[in-house]
Amino acid sequence: MRRVSIRTKLVLLLVTVAALPMLVALLIFTARSRSLGTESVGQTLTAAARARALAFQLNLVGEADKLQVALAHDTAVHRFLDKRHYQRSMEELKILDERWPTLARNHPSLSGVLDTPLSRQLHLLQEDDPSLAEIMVTDRFGQLVASTGRTTDFYQGDEEWWQWAWNGGEGQVYVPPIGYDESSRVWSVDLCVPIRHAETGEVVGIVKAVIDLSSWLHRLPVEIVPWPTTALLVQRDGTVLYRQGMMTAESQPSSLLKGPRPIIVNGPDTWRVSPNGCIYATGTISLPENMGGEKAEGIDWVVVLCASSAEALAEVHGLSMTILLIGLIAIVLILAIALYLSEYGVTRRVRLLAQTAREVAQGDLSRRIAPHWKHKKLTGFDEIDALAADFDTMIGEIQRSYDTIKTANDLKANFIRIAGHEFRTPVSYILGMTRLLRDTHDADRLLHGVQMMGAKAKRLDDITQAMFKLMPEAPYAHAMQYSDVAIKELLEEVYLDSFPFVERRHQKLVVNISSDFPLIRADHYKLRDAVENLVMNAVKFSPDGATVAIKARREGDNVVIEVTDEGVGILPADQPHIFEPFFSGSDVMKHSTGEADFQKRGLGLGLTVVRHFVVLHGGKVTFTTSSAGSTFRIELPLSPPPSQAAGEVE
Repeated sequence: MRRVSIRTKLVLLLVTVAALPMLVALLIFTARSRSLGTESVGQTLTAAARARALAFQLNLVGEADKLQVALAHDTAVHRFLDKRHYQRSMEELKILDERWPTLARNHPSLSGVLDTPLSRQLHLLQEDDPSLAEIMVTDRFGQLVASTGRTTDFYQGDEEWWQWAWNGGEGQVYVPPIGYDESSRVWSVDLCVPIRHAETGEVVGIVKAVIDLSSWLHRLPVEIVPWPTTALLVQRDGTVLYRQGMMTAESQPSSLLKGPRPIIVNGPDTWRVSPNGCIYATGTISLPENMGGEKAEGIDWVVVLCASSAEALAEVHGLSMTILLIGLIAIVLILAIALYLSEYGVTRRVRLLAQTAREVAQGDLSRRIAPHWKHKKLTGFDEIDALAADFDTMIGEIQRSYDTIKTANDLKANFIRIAGHEFRTPVSYILGMTRLLRDTHDADRLLHGVQMMGAKAKRLDDITQAMFKLMPEAPYAHAMQYSDVAIKELLEEVYLDSFPFVERRHQKLVVNISSDFPLIRADHYKLRDAVENLVMNAVKFSPDGATVAIKARREGDNVVIEVTDEGVGILPADQPHIFEPFFSGSDVMKHSTGEADFQKRGLGLGLTVVRHFVVLHGGKVTFTTSSAGSTFRIELPLSPPPSQAAGEVE
C-alpha cells in the first residue's frame, strides 16, 4: 500500500474544511457585488443621458425662439419680404443656379443677396451667436433673398428642408436630419422657421439657420459622471451622427460597440450591457409639437452614453478583488504555514543533514550545511540547528587538518625530491674535493679547490635561506617591518648586487625611474628580495649580451615596478604553475640562454618568494610573456593595508 504522509493528510484536511468554503463564499460575494455595481452604473448613465437629451431639446427650442424673435416677428423683415413678389421662371432659376458658384462678388444677383439690409441683420445675429455657421432667408417662392455667405445655389425651393418648412403654404418649424453642410463646411443641425406676415398671417418667407453641431454641443451642460464616457448622437435607425465631437464620415447604420448586436434605440430610455462588456444608456430627444406658436416637425434623436464596464466598475471590482485577494491570501497563508511547519520545520532539515553526511562520508570535505540552511530565523534556533552547526564545525576542522597534512606531505615530498638532488651534488663535491686536496701541496690547486667548495657551500646556503623564507613558522616569512623606503635607493642596491652576474653575461642592466619618485611605506628587505629575485631570473633567462630593464613609476595610489628580459618566453603549459613552490619549468633547455650556468635548473622557489612578499605588502604580481621576452610587474600601494598599518614595526 502506498504510504501517505501526515503532512499530505493535514493539507487535504485544511483545504476541505477551511479553504473551499471560504473560496465559495468569496466568489459568491464578488459576483453579487459586480451585479449590483453594474445596475448602479446603468441607472446613473440613463439619468445622465436623459439630462443631456433634455438639454439638447431645450437649447434647440431656444434657438428656434431666437430666430422667431429676431426675424419671424420683425415687421421690417415682413415688409422686406412682402415686396418680393417677382418669381423667376424655372429656366432662369436653372441658369442662375449653374452660374451661382462662379459669380463675382459685385454681380447684381449675388450682391443683391449678400449686401441687403436683411443680410446685415443676419450678420449681426451670427456675431451674437458664434454657433450659427450660416443663416439664409428665402421668399415665398424659395428664392434666396438674404444670406451671411455664398450658398451652393440660389434656388432653395427644390430643397427638401424648404418644402417641409413651407408645408404647402401653411408653414411649420422643421429640423432636418443632421448632416454635412456644403456651403458652411460644418456638420450641422439645421433649424428651418417660417416667416409670417404680421397682419395677414401668410407665410412670406423661410429662414434657415445652420448650427455648427460641434460648437453648439460644447455649450451644452456636461453630465457629471465619475467615469470616462463616450457620448453619441444616434438616429432611431441606429445611424451614429455624432461621436465625442467627431462627426461620422458617412451616414450609415453603425454599431455602438463591436459586437453582433447593433445599437438598440427603439423603445423606452434604458441601459444595456453590450457583448464586449460596455454599459450604454439612451436618452430620447423629441421635438415638442409646437415651437413658438408654430407646428414642429423633425426626427427624434437619441443620446447614447457609453462607459467601459472595466472603468465604471473599477472601484467595485477593486473592492471585491481586495476582499477576494485578502481571503485567498489568508487561505494561502494557512496552507503555507502548514507546509512550512511540516517541510522546513523538521523534514527538510533532517533530509539535508543526512544528505550532507553521506557526501562527507564519500570524501567530499567541502560540503557544508549552513549555505543550504533556510528560514532559520523564522523557525527559531533549535536542536537541529545546533546539530547542523556542530556538524559544520567538525567537518571544517577535519578539512583544515586534512589540508595541513596534505600540504605538509606535498612540501615534504618536494623537499625530499629537491634536496635529494640539490643537496647531494654539492655535498658530494665538497667531500670529494676534501679527499683530493688532503694529499696535495700545490697552492694554486688548493686555492681553486677552496673556491669551488665555497661556491657549492653558497649554493647550499641559498637553498636553505629560500626554504626558510617560505616556512610558515619562520618569523621572517610574516613579520613586516615597515619604514619609509626610497625606491630609487632600493633599485640601486639591487643593481649593485646583481651587477657581477650581469657583467659575467656581458649584459646591460637599465634602471628607469623619475627623480621625484615619492617615498612609500614598505618592508625594505622583503621588497628588495622580491625585486632582486625577478632581476636574477631575468639575467638568467636572457641571452648573453641582452638588456634587462627595470622600470618604476607611480600609477594613482600605487607604485609599479616592472622587470623585463629578452628571453624566449614562458611555455603556455608552464604559465599557470610558475608561482608554485619547487616548480622550475618543464623544458630544461630554456633554463638558461647564455654560456654561463647553461641549462642549470633552479630550485623553483624564487617566484614563490616574490609573490609571497608582494602579497604581504597588499600588492600583486603579474606577468606577460612572448617569444621576445617576459615582463614581470609588481604593483604595491603607497601605504600599507590598514590591517597591517595598525601593527607595523618601525
